[in-house]
Amino acid sequence: MVFDRCCYAYCLHVRDGPQSPLLYGGKLFQQFVVDAWVNCEQRRLNWARTHQHTLRSELYQGLQDAAVHDRHDREDIRVLGHKLILSSSHVGSLRSMTQLFQDAMAICKYFHKPDLFLTITANPKWPEILYSLFPGLLCMRD
Repeated sequence: MVFDRCCYAYCLHVRDGPQSPLLYGGKLFQQFVVDAWVNCEQRRLNWARTHQHTLRSELYQGLQDAAVHDRHDREDIRVLGHKLILSSSHVGSLRSMTQLFQDAMAICKYFHKPDLFLTITANPKWPEILYSLFPGLLCMRD
């Protein structure tokens, strides 16, 4: 059964009252979350692969330019493969990283460069943190 991202979010949502048995699964729960993330990421990548016309990937000439320049090197063009364009909304893609960098530079230009860099360390035994955990999760409290 293939779940959608929204379905996984619904299953993992913390609610008032009794919690879902999934949340008490320990390492099996962690494996479920990793598998859910991989499932959603694979679906997004498959969509990008099958909808290149929507992303207007034909406007990018990188593969065609590489094929023209490598013709003299006697390299087989099939080795180059097929170029896949990921949208800027795909987290981790080159276009997403470029957009984030440009946003950061625009913020620095407007507000000037940062004067202070902070790191914060927290103790997992603090009462505020222990209070936020589910009461039945003893393995996380130890």
